[in-house]
Parts: sequence; structure tokens; C-alpha cells
Amino acid sequence: MNAAAPSLLDGAYVFAIADGAALGPDVVATVRRALAALPTTEARHVAVLWRPGKDWPGDALVPAMDLREITRACGAAFLVSADADAARRVGADGLHLPSWCDARAAASWGERFGRSCHDVAELSSACREGASWAFLSPLFRSASHPGEPALGPERWRQIASCRVHPVPRLIALGGIDPRRVAQAVTSGAEGVAAVRAAWDGQLHALVRAFQAASRQPA
Repeated sequence: MNAAAPSLLDGAYVFAIADGAALGPDVVATVRRALAALPTTEARHVAVLWRPGKDWPGDALVPAMDLREITRACGAAFLVSADADAARRVGADGLHLPSWCDARAAASWGERFGRSCHDVAELSSACREGASWAFLSPLFRSASHPGEPALGPERWRQIASCRVHPVPRLIALGGIDPRRVAQAVTSGAEGVAAVRAAWDGQLHALVRAFQAASRQPA
């Protein structure tokens, strides 16, 4: 497996999704600006997930290489969505698989991969596959998917309770902002993931909100 020190991912509890559709061609500059505003003590609790999307113009490997260098410089972890070859080529710390992605894509990544899940069946599959983390979404209504109903805290908690051994770390995604982090933790989240809130000046607040809600040391 071509991955960096496990401690990078193990210490991350805010997953900042660099979504190509949401951030557009300024994605690299946006991520650089947000991470530059974080002290190293907070950057090490962040994992940046590069998710170019199917409509990304040009070679998605180019921004991936830039994002890898930015995260390496500040001590944040770096993940690539879906593309195992790109993740390996840039030396990503892990691979994140959408629910539609074949688990065989993570064959060479050992335990350094995660899954996107939306229901009991998908979470059960992630457990069987040996994923280290799972995004369970949407906890709240999301601007990224305006027509998709939210699970809500109660249903989210019910699905989370269905985890079996080995148990992946559950990350709450969907409508997450600093004000909602405490509710995510109360629902059982062991980390949070965000798209817009991560890049509109709230990344620092997300880290601090999770530390406060989960009583994590700074």
C-alpha cells in the first residue's frame, strides 16, 4: 500500500470534501487558503478528500497532485475518492469509495479505505469489506443534494447501531456546519464531513466544535 503514516488518518475527525462540482476550477486555491488559516495543531485533525466528480474538466490527477502537496506541507491527511490509481500515484493517505464503487478497488489499500453509506445494507457491506471509516449520510438536509430527504438524528442513530465487527469509524455527512456538530456527536458520530462549511471560512470552527462536543484534546 502506498500510504503515509497511519497516525495522519487516525488523528483526523473533520473530513473536508474538496468537491469539484461545488468548488470549481478554484479548488486548489480554496483548499490552500483554508488550510493556511489553520494552526498545525488543528490541521492534523483534518483529512481533505478530493472528489472531482464525473463532470470535472481535464485531468483530475493534476489538482490531486497539488492538493497532496498542500496537505503534506501542513500535516493534514489526504484522500482521493473512487480513483485508486490516482490515489496511489499521488501518495494519498487513503482511498474513499462511493457506494457505487466496487470494493475490489481498495484491494491494495489494506485498512486505509472508507465507504459512503446511506442505509443499513450499505453500512453492513462496509463492515464486511473492512472499511476503516464510513460516511453515513445525509444526517441533515444538504445544499449539495437539495431534493434528498435527510435521515435525521434518530434514523441516523438507528442505522449506526447496526454496525457489526469490524466496526468502521462513523462520520456524519449532510448539512454539517459548526452549529450542528454537537448534535452529530450526540447521535454517535466519531467525526464529521462537510463540503461548503469546510471551505467558506468555517474549517477552524468545525475542528473546534468537534473537539468541544467530543471532549477531544486540542
